[in-house]
Amino acid sequence: MDPSRIREEILAERRRSRQILDDARAIAELVMERRAEESVELHEVAHRLEKALADLYDTEEEILDPVLREVDAWGEVRSSGLLEYHRTQRSVIRVACAEVLEGRLPAWRAAAEILELLENIDQALIESEREYLSPDLLRDDLVTIRQADG
Repeated sequence: MDPSRIREEILAERRRSRQILDDARAIAELVMERRAEESVELHEVAHRLEKALADLYDTEEEILDPVLREVDAWGEVRSSGLLEYHRTQRSVIRVACAEVLEGRLPAWRAAAEILELLENIDQALIESEREYLSPDLLRDDLVTIRQADG
C-alpha cells in the first residue's frame, strides 16, 4: 500500500477515535455539572475509551510502523519512537481508566480525571501526527537529493 494511502487510513481511524473522545468528553462534562455520584456512564466511557485507543494503536503498529521503517534513513528511529509513544499512552490510559472502572474515585473526580486524560490524549495525537503522519514524510514519490547520475 502506498505511504499516502496508509496516512489517509490512519488519519481516518484517528477521526473515528476522536469521535469517541468527544463523546467521552461530553459525558464526563455532564457528570461534572451534575456532581453525580452515579458512575455507570463513566465506566462505559472508560471502557470505550481504552478499547478505541488500543484499537487505534494496534492499527498504527500493523500498517504504519512497517512504512516508517522503510521511508528514510531515520526509519528505525521513528519506528522506535512510535512504539514507545504507544507503550507510554497505553500505560497512562490503562491506569486512568482503571481508577474509574474499579470505582476508586467519586464520580465527579473520575470525570475530572477523564477530562484531564482526554486533554493529554488530544495533545499527544497532535504531536504524533506531526511526527509520524506528515505528508512530507509519507509520500508516494521518491526524491533523491543531490543525485549524481541518472
